[in-house]
Amino acid sequence: MNSNDKAFLLRSLDLARSWEGFTGENPPVGAVLVKGNKVLSEAVHRGSGKPHAEREAIRKAISRFGASAVKGATLYVSLEPCSSWGRTPPCTEIIKNTCIKRVVFGSWDPNPKNRKGVLSLLKEGIKLDWPRGNLAKEFKRFYRPFDVFINQKRPFVIVKIAQTLNGFIVDKNGQAKWITSPKTRRLVHCRLRRRVSGLMTGIGTILADDPQLNVRGVGQKNVLLRIILDPELKTPIESQVLKNSNKMLPVLILVSEQVAEKRIRSFISSLKDKGGIVQILKMKEREQKLNLYDVLKEVGRRMNGMYLLVEAGPRLVSDLFRCQLVDRLVVCISKSIIGAGRTWLELEEVGLQNRLRLESRIMEDLGEDIWVEFDVCWDNKTH
Repeated sequence: MNSNDKAFLLRSLDLARSWEGFTGENPPVGAVLVKGNKVLSEAVHRGSGKPHAEREAIRKAISRFGASAVKGATLYVSLEPCSSWGRTPPCTEIIKNTCIKRVVFGSWDPNPKNRKGVLSLLKEGIKLDWPRGNLAKEFKRFYRPFDVFINQKRPFVIVKIAQTLNGFIVDKNGQAKWITSPKTRRLVHCRLRRRVSGLMTGIGTILADDPQLNVRGVGQKNVLLRIILDPELKTPIESQVLKNSNKMLPVLILVSEQVAEKRIRSFISSLKDKGGIVQILKMKEREQKLNLYDVLKEVGRRMNGMYLLVEAGPRLVSDLFRCQLVDRLVVCISKSIIGAGRTWLELEEVGLQNRLRLESRIMEDLGEDIWVEFDVCWDNKTH
């Protein structure tokens, strides 16, 4: 691959990033069609049932320049072209039919159903190329959420924390509002809540803070399923998360299988006009807690997407870390300190010898606060 190849391939990644979190259960994909170093068209996949990026880029180019202009062109695409039928035809077919001579893709598709895509293109004499080294790692990292969703059969879990510089999430009086600035809180909605399909918390947070758990200040594109882990069904009927529920903001309350059906029916009937929007589901327990592996699989089946955001207290966050079910960590750090309070992670069993290494994604100074993101890689423990 030459420098032009890398530039066009990175452009396809930029296009994919612009739609990250908005494509439902499909991966975000960008495509750039080039001939003689001239860009004929660009396209991005915009969600389930919508045209794939490769097909849309080819359609645009033919519409603007005619079919002959596409012959002999090179297609740059962020993800290996699909070869299986779904709601749309396989992209490999239109690539063959339009006589594209070369395809450069950024990442192999983690979905086993699409493994034959590259082979079918090679058989037609189409040249293929893909990056190696650090560039390959960049694409693989971008598609890690899709890999987790497809191969682990669960959502990609993002844990968001707001803390003081010395690590506290509440003060000694239990006060947590507000640790970070209005600017940082707006970014949480813009960068996280509007791009995920699920938002999960525990009953402790509901009782302590009565949060809205919605998207504010930015346009909401996704249906946001709010999940409350509430083993004993203690969620107040008058809580904000129930009062503001609607078709775009449904609620799923996960309770212990020990909760009586009569109590569940009474709870639902007291919600009156929220029938179907608020649902209660019994879950099995493990060591007197809801089984988080089962929780994530069930949530994954009910969400219309692959990204799950967790905004919760130390108990739930710590349990997710113990179960190795955290994929990304976002920490909003206030440039302030308090004398005493509670920290967000309680893992007494983890010390220097078995600490977990994190891979940096973003470190940004926001003025009053610092925004940092890490990928959590469970095979990177220090032993």
